Amino acid sequence: MGKKIICFMLFLALLGGLFAAQNPNELYSALTDMRILREEIRKKALPILVMLKQLETAEDVSSPGRAKVINPAAPVHESNLPESAILLQSRINDEFPILEKRDDWYRIQLPDDRQGWIQESQVQEIAAPLPVRKSPAGISKVELGDVMRVAGQWMPEISAGRDSAEHILGRAKQGFLALPAQQQQLLKPLYAELEAEYQKIVRYFSYVNYFYTEYAAYYEEPPAKKSVFNNTSGQVSAQLGTVSYTSTQDKSTSARNINLNLRKVINELSSVSAAVSSRREILETPYSTNNYRLAYQYNIPNGLNIASHAAMHTFSDDSLARNSFSRYNAGYQLRYPLKPEMDLYHDFDYLNKSLKEKGPNAYSTSQFNVGLRYRRDQRTVWTFSTRGLIQSSDAHYLDFKRYVPQVTWQRRNPDGALQAQFEFETLGYHEDAKQNNYRQERLEFRWQRPNSSRQVMLIGKQYPNSNQINYIKLGGKMQWIRSQMAFSTNMKMSLLLVYFPEIADAGSHYLDFRLDRNQLKPVISYGTNLFVRLWSNPDAGVRRYHLIDFYQTVGYAWQQIRIGPLLGAHLLVHKDERFIKKDGNSLRTGLDFKGNFVIQKALLYLSLQYEYNFLFGEEYQIDPNTGDITPGELKTRHPTTLQAMVDFRLPISRSFDLQALFSSYDVNLDLNEEPGTDMLTEHGRNLFQAGLIYRFER
Repeated sequence: MGKKIICFMLFLALLGGLFAAQNPNELYSALTDMRILREEIRKKALPILVMLKQLETAEDVSSPGRAKVINPAAPVHESNLPESAILLQSRINDEFPILEKRDDWYRIQLPDDRQGWIQESQVQEIAAPLPVRKSPAGISKVELGDVMRVAGQWMPEISAGRDSAEHILGRAKQGFLALPAQQQQLLKPLYAELEAEYQKIVRYFSYVNYFYTEYAAYYEEPPAKKSVFNNTSGQVSAQLGTVSYTSTQDKSTSARNINLNLRKVINELSSVSAAVSSRREILETPYSTNNYRLAYQYNIPNGLNIASHAAMHTFSDDSLARNSFSRYNAGYQLRYPLKPEMDLYHDFDYLNKSLKEKGPNAYSTSQFNVGLRYRRDQRTVWTFSTRGLIQSSDAHYLDFKRYVPQVTWQRRNPDGALQAQFEFETLGYHEDAKQNNYRQERLEFRWQRPNSSRQVMLIGKQYPNSNQINYIKLGGKMQWIRSQMAFSTNMKMSLLLVYFPEIADAGSHYLDFRLDRNQLKPVISYGTNLFVRLWSNPDAGVRRYHLIDFYQTVGYAWQQIRIGPLLGAHLLVHKDERFIKKDGNSLRTGLDFKGNFVIQKALLYLSLQYEYNFLFGEEYQIDPNTGDITPGELKTRHPTTLQAMVDFRLPISRSFDLQALFSSYDVNLDLNEEPGTDMLTEHGRNLFQAGLIYRFER
């Protein structure tokens, strides 16, 4: 018996020696298998996490930045021309979503659903807010359907992959620990890399499993029923309340926000959707808006694709009838494959705006886009297109024609894509505004990778009737995105040189630098926005000031709470004058608080932001006889802004939610009662609404 035990031990020792001798190769093989497994799991886990991220964000993850007003009484215009009608006198610290950037103007979305233009010098662009996590109770099962189907299909494979990874690591660990200490030391980096790959797999599984388990409790596949309402989903919500607005006088009215969204899948090829909304609030005066939209989509796989829509929007101002209008819109988008390698597309949209009281700001617009996309091979794509916009109006600044032919070449490879684009744009206004006519050529090169992009562009713009403002722009943009589970960084940086060849004054040329950076970590988040404009010679001709705009937020995260300071500055800089205390300069500081709480099944979202400003400006004396304005002493004002919001949502059944919303906005401009250009000292707005949300899916 003893001999058998000794022989068995010798056999184990020999086997261990063989394993040890082969262990480096075994480790390399295990590491290769683990990397392949990690990549397979990543491809399945990331789409689920991206879908969940889009589902959980308070705003669309692709939402644009916001324009924050930095000058009191900044006008919002009907178009991007200074002589166009003024829609609104905005106030310091007002924020508007940015829809478009054109030259030195931003097209913005107003709170009353209108769109306007504001000059770049009047605002500070701040990055879109970081996403705020919702509760599963705040997401409908209609929204969850696609995510749960994808997750349900891939979760077993992700789980099995995690088990295989655990088996690979366990086998490799057993062999690694059986090695002599000296050999372990040599192979330690290799084993550490193996463990790191395993931890990545565990994190992927943990995140997907956490969300999948959490949402599965709120979602159940709807039973199939034979009804005319089969394949129909939608949501109805109604909130009623009161709203007040303080400016030159106090005003209050009832508030409402009613929405209906409906989608019907007719068959595998087509669907129809409808949306109706009605809203009543106060901006400067009480107003009501109503929106109606009907859309139809028909899609043949690898064939004809048609999407059409018709919509109507009405805006009614209780105090100023001249602001009331109706806007009608209809259009379609068509995609048709002429050949397997060639697609034809055509979009058309017609819009008509009519005023309740006859006036010059009514207009009608026809907009089109026609193009041909040619795939030379699997990697190379050519696109030839022409965009056009024809707008007619009695107002000369709204009466113009715009055409943009474009050629694009793109070369794809496994690591990214290279794109070259050339476009020629012409814009011609009515005879009374022909000094704004221009021609523009744009050449652009772009390199795109999965997590980064680089862009170089050359723009030449000529004004045939105002050649003194012709310019050439040479610029570049770079963007980096890093995202790994709970960590994400998004950074954009651009540099733009603007040269005016027709102006002898060399001081007219300037260089713009912009940096936007958002970083989200489990404990802390950062948001940075920096804009710098440097003139080539600020002393030449009319004195020009270098410009620095800076905005910084820091948030400390604890569970679902984020709180931290904010800093901002708007500085006009010149070497011969005081650096900070100068007319037009401002500094701001404050506190930003956001909290997202789940109390059992209820969701409570809190937001509070307070800003204290140091605004430097000269006093003005107005001669009552002549109207002449004379600048006086430099004064320091301290405008303050307080914004607060409470959003409460409680599911009372699988289909019904109770929602209550309170928001408050108060601005004190710190102005005296002496005659001046702005008599308004403060303005504020308070809104309270409560109601029900009903979701359905059949």
